[in-house]
Amino acid sequence: MKNRTVVVGLLLIGVLIASCSFNKSASVDFMTGISTKGDGLSVDDIYLSDDKKRLETTEFEYGQKFYLNFNDIIGFKKENGAVFPGMEFIVLNKENDTVMYNKDLYSGQTSSGFKLSPIALNSNLIVANPIKSNQEYSLICKIWDKKGEGTFKTEMDFNVIPNPEITIENKGLSANEVYLSSITNNRVITNEIITFDEKVQIVIEGLNGFTEKNGQTELDLSMPLVDANGNVLSENTNLLGDSSINANMVRQAVSSYFTLTEGRLKNPVTCYVEITDKISGSKMSINTELTAE
Repeated sequence: MKNRTVVVGLLLIGVLIASCSFNKSASVDFMTGISTKGDGLSVDDIYLSDDKKRLETTEFEYGQKFYLNFNDIIGFKKENGAVFPGMEFIVLNKENDTVMYNKDLYSGQTSSGFKLSPIALNSNLIVANPIKSNQEYSLICKIWDKKGEGTFKTEMDFNVIPNPEITIENKGLSANEVYLSSITNNRVITNEIITFDEKVQIVIEGLNGFTEKNGQTELDLSMPLVDANGNVLSENTNLLGDSSINANMVRQAVSSYFTLTEGRLKNPVTCYVEITDKISGSKMSINTELTAE
């Protein structure tokens, strides 16, 4: 009789544990390091992607856009066949300071709920200012049920690298960030493909090493454009003019823009940028190749 009592007791404990943890889950993707913890909500498929394909990396170029996707979410309480999700989105730096925060990405989109089946949600991030290259970050994304008590939390670490297609040579001057952006389309250019008549700017953030006098500095910026046949499309010299410039403004950002007009140019077009301290002679050279379509 004693043995039977012990066996029954163990079975009851096993059933109790199973029932308590039925709606809870935890997992880690060893490829991307994405960890999840569900309580009342579960997700069949979680993955990273860009605009075209799945990604199996958490290293991104400065300016790159990626998506965190949640496919086939189960556990939402339904009202009139609709579900009402919320999604909190946080990016922390290595010191655990908040870099980006959105209390609810779906705050303005759930008045009537979602009737998708299966339920799929996503968030996206463009790794640009206030995010910096050569830094590591953590992303925390929390989904919750606005009509129930279910939650699902996802965490992942990622790092940002400078655009490898931009070559920089420091000769006394250096910068924290150098990138190309489209003024026309409000985007950081990461694939080196632009459109004709698109206004493109080279941005140099956090320039340092220049000579400062009474809060002013004197710089020269040139930006010739040369196509694959060696044709000089534009000289673009002395773009900052002959006047002195406020040093604090220079430390924030120096930029200049150009456009390419459809014609007899041969791709790719090389953009050569040289910024020079007129007082000391210190320089920084930048070049990258662009394809205009």
